[in-house]
Amino acid sequence: MEKQKTLDIEKRRGNHLQRKRVEYQKFLRTKLEQSRYRALFGLSDNIELEAEEDFVLQREFRIDFVFQKIEPPILLAGLFSYFRTYNLFEFKSVNDAFGPVELRKYLGELFWWLYTKEGGELEDNEVTMTIMTVRRPSNVLKYLERLRLQVGLINESPGHYHWLVMGIPVHLLVINELDIRPEHYAWLSLAEGKRYEAYREQLSEDISQDETSQIYIDIISELEKEGKERMAYEVISRILSEMPPERAERILLNLPVETLFRTLSRLPAEQLQPETLFNTLSRLPAEQLQEMLSRLPAEQLQKALRVASGRRTSTDKRETESN
Repeated sequence: MEKQKTLDIEKRRGNHLQRKRVEYQKFLRTKLEQSRYRALFGLSDNIELEAEEDFVLQREFRIDFVFQKIEPPILLAGLFSYFRTYNLFEFKSVNDAFGPVELRKYLGELFWWLYTKEGGELEDNEVTMTIMTVRRPSNVLKYLERLRLQVGLINESPGHYHWLVMGIPVHLLVINELDIRPEHYAWLSLAEGKRYEAYREQLSEDISQDETSQIYIDIISELEKEGKERMAYEVISRILSEMPPERAERILLNLPVETLFRTLSRLPAEQLQPETLFNTLSRLPAEQLQEMLSRLPAEQLQKALRVASGRRTSTDKRETESN
């Protein structure tokens, strides 16, 4: 009885992880299909995302993404500068197990894909495989070091490892080890722990100097909807607390309504100027506005109401003068 109960718990846990994984895959596919985000994730315009592969052999034998280089050739810089014509890509979120067993499965997918693609006539120098993880897969790295690889395991740069399997380059990218610089920001939005905190600190500083970096807040906001443990409003509140009021208002006015609502709920009232508070409250739908008003301190509400009253007085005065 106890054994069956344990199996049921493990099954439910596995189903939960699978759902979370599907959410991350869906999130990434949506972003990588949009030109606005492609460059942020390190992809040039001549990298085409192929439709999701779902092999007939068995449903689990599936590759997350296949990126194909198309004409005209554009030199890739940054994280994926090693891409060739066909580039298989597996993403492992914090919810996914990744050990030697999963590694062998992915390598099996690679060779099955080669077998099915154009009758298996592709050259080795046309293909790469990338496995991206959030956390450092220590067991996998130790396993690789024990193997006699054609070319030994090479640590190309922080968070970037690669080796050859039967002449085909396999790359392992670890998000939590990537350098904190703009070309990695989109991927670092998926980081965890100390690396995520360090990324957040740097992003806060960057946004205070250059508002174009706000696009990464959009990514974090959408990750919140996908279930990421780090809530976007916590990050945004921290950033806003270190920013002049006029810049804070511009950021608040560009936030999705739900994220704005949660951010205002967390942000200490004294950090908001009355004008900023009034402008942001005026964006909320009636139901959320009512709830927000019930949470804000009376003093802050009075200040916001004085702003509204002042605007109304100015409008009435202009109308009277025009008449």
